[in-house]
Amino acid sequence: MDGLTEQNISNVFLYIGDAVRWDSLPESIADRGQTYKTVAASIHTPTSFSSIVTGLHPPQHGVRQFGDSIHADVLSLFSLPGVHSAFANTINEAFNENPDSESILDETLATTESDPDLIADIEPPFVFVERGPGGHAPYGSFPGNGWEYYRERQAAPTSTYCDEYRVGVERDRQYFESRIAELERRGLLDDTLIIYTSDHGELLGEGGCLGHNAPIHPKLAYVPTVFIHPSFESRRVTAGLLRHVDLFPTIAALIGDAVPELPGIDLTSERLADHGACFYRKGYVAGAPLISGESVYESVWDTDGGYVYSRTGRLNRFAIMCGKLLKSAKREYMRRHLKKVVPFHLAGARRYGTPGVTSNQCQSTLETIHDLPKAKTVANTLDSAAEARLRELGYLR
Repeated sequence: MDGLTEQNISNVFLYIGDAVRWDSLPESIADRGQTYKTVAASIHTPTSFSSIVTGLHPPQHGVRQFGDSIHADVLSLFSLPGVHSAFANTINEAFNENPDSESILDETLATTESDPDLIADIEPPFVFVERGPGGHAPYGSFPGNGWEYYRERQAAPTSTYCDEYRVGVERDRQYFESRIAELERRGLLDDTLIIYTSDHGELLGEGGCLGHNAPIHPKLAYVPTVFIHPSFESRRVTAGLLRHVDLFPTIAALIGDAVPELPGIDLTSERLADHGACFYRKGYVAGAPLISGESVYESVWDTDGGYVYSRTGRLNRFAIMCGKLLKSAKREYMRRHLKKVVPFHLAGARRYGTPGVTSNQCQSTLETIHDLPKAKTVANTLDSAAEARLRELGYLR
């Protein structure tokens, strides 16, 4: 990472805008620093966030969906010694007229949620992690929640969804830059590395789908990451890929904490990886004879494309697709684009783009990841309030 190792970094502000596609990075954010094409650890928020804060691949930390939690014994950004840490969740609060402050992501990450205004007072040295609205539904300036948004728009033209998505990302940009302004007001920019990234991308008609509860697709797997510091010139780094699992070891190294050996790369001393893996595992329907009811995908990507593999049978994929067509908040849109939806969901393996890695190399990479040591995971059950909150955001049917 050019120029950073020479700086005296004592603070890190990690902003994770939810559901921001690689091709939707606002130019004004890219102009602030070094931009890296990034492979998300997962296309599902709890899984990706768990990889970001621990540096572990999803098969290692074991967090598959909301209700699972990182074990308290697992080292994370919130347990690094010698620094103040905080987690804020502002995905809807700053934008909806009737926000619901209940969140379950803090439980997933084995931490507690802080008031977003703490960024004005937190004492250095600190690591401040914030989940921002990004491009997550509801798109644009819609005043309700994600479920209500999709039920209102139904089979609206794809262009409507795209336009409103861009409005949402722009609103998030303004909010993110207000956070930078607060750090500037405090005189902390020289001592603080600011990182802008996303947990996963978003489908805006690809495969006949909307959102991110779908088979893995490049528009879901690729996200932007921008490292921002006054010493950085604006440029896009093209020699390799950043991965979510690289963020934790890099941040730990910058603030002077030694951490155990991790699968991620410390970018202060190592080159970017050539490729990265993205995982998805989520239960959709109750298991029955011949089907598991789970959607399970694994994938490997380089800068030019990748391979996606379904780890369940065709009958299982068909059952999940039918469930979405019947009950999903986006069902009218999916039905209108059924010719795309069916092959997208039923494919067992797919190649996207022109990857430089072979399918055999990708399978070997995935096997290596599965063979890595596993961390403890806490499997919890969701209470009714948490389920309602996730349904509002569109995560549950």
